[in-house]
Amino acid sequence: MKREIITAITAMALVSCTTTPELPKVVKVPVPVPCEIEKVEPTELPKVRDDMNVFEAAQVRMAQLQLIIAENIRLRAANDSPCGETP
Repeated sequence: MKREIITAITAMALVSCTTTPELPKVVKVPVPVPCEIEKVEPTELPKVRDDMNVFEAAQVRMAQLQLIIAENIRLRAANDSPCGETP
């Protein structure tokens, strides 16, 4: 009886050692990705007309300034893009 228990425990230990699944191996390889930069047309700025009063002209000038700042930010972001850089 004692011998059967030891044989069973030994068999279970051997079976458990052989059935452990092997962990998948992760290999990281850099893959070149085509980089397509779309051409962005320049923003058309609103114009100040002669028939506008001072307040309307100031609003148009503020809109122009905001558009210029936004376009500048967009161009800086395009310059920070990794596209076009060669390793």
